[in-house]
Amino acid sequence: MTGMLLQDGQASRVAPRGPHPNLLLRRARLARCSPSGSGLPMSRQEVADEVNVYLHARGVSTLVASADYVGRLERGEIRWPRAAYRAAFHAVFGVDTDAELGFYITRAAPTLDNDLSEPAVHPEHIRDAQRDLGRQLAAARKAAEHRQTERARLYPKHDRRNRGRAWERGAAVLGTNRPEPRRWRSPTQVVRCTENR
Repeated sequence: MTGMLLQDGQASRVAPRGPHPNLLLRRARLARCSPSGSGLPMSRQEVADEVNVYLHARGVSTLVASADYVGRLERGEIRWPRAAYRAAFHAVFGVDTDAELGFYITRAAPTLDNDLSEPAVHPEHIRDAQRDLGRQLAAARKAAEHRQTERARLYPKHDRRNRGRAWERGAAVLGTNRPEPRRWRSPTQVVRCTENR
């Protein structure tokens, strides 16, 4: 869709979506006569057959071109075929460069600004980062100490510092020097233990 009609009757230009067709490759195909002798231009399948003959003669047996593949190239869905395909198309159409057939790399080339240069680090930035890291570590330590004191205040039995004193209090309640180690007992064992005391 190259244009769109708005409500007030004015046309608006809209860029077409999707890949742009490779007109150079299509023109090169239509400029060559079919080897069948019909006088018609080469079909996509005939181009694919000649490409396959070239690849097979060069010992490339892993790549096989088809009419669908040539169509995808012409529609612009594939802009940069593999090197073996490009060489075969050069030989079939008698051209020397990829640009003559509309082949080009679609990925962005690295620039000195974003990929290859290392970022400049100023010494002040390093000092600021170290200072910020020191502040963050100090705040984390303070928060950990606060959590520990709050836990000790709320749960004195679970506090490591008060654990010994809690056991002493438990031993005083039980009337023994050391508290008994906790272990799972069945209800019958509990009855026997209380009877023996």
